[in-house]
Amino acid sequence: MNLPAQTLNLIGCGRVGQTLARLWTQQRTLALHDVCTTHLDRAQAAVALVGAGHAVGELAAMRPAPLWMLAVPDAQLPSVAQALAQEQRHAPPALVFHCSGALDTQVLEPLRAIGWQVASAHCI
Repeated sequence: MNLPAQTLNLIGCGRVGQTLARLWTQQRTLALHDVCTTHLDRAQAAVALVGAGHAVGELAAMRPAPLWMLAVPDAQLPSVAQALAQEQRHAPPALVFHCSGALDTQVLEPLRAIGWQVASAHCI
């Protein structure tokens, strides 16, 4: 049996986040852990679509994971990065990436400051 090597947390349940999480889950590339968005019902719908993961309604409820995908609107990235850094400041370092085509990794500086690796991955 081919088991995923990494666990992924997803913040943001739009089309990009749901699509990538579903593909990686179906291919057993990644195991989806926690899914968070501004409305719990949307996180629950994303979990149902992906077929994996645990829906949570706030960042404070997210468990540590080695890989995090921020698939939120560009305007929300700075505040989400800051809030995530605050919530996860005592968690083991992780790798976090965002899906914005317009912003670089500077927007993730609060996470880099707590020892996380940062990246940007935009689907075209």
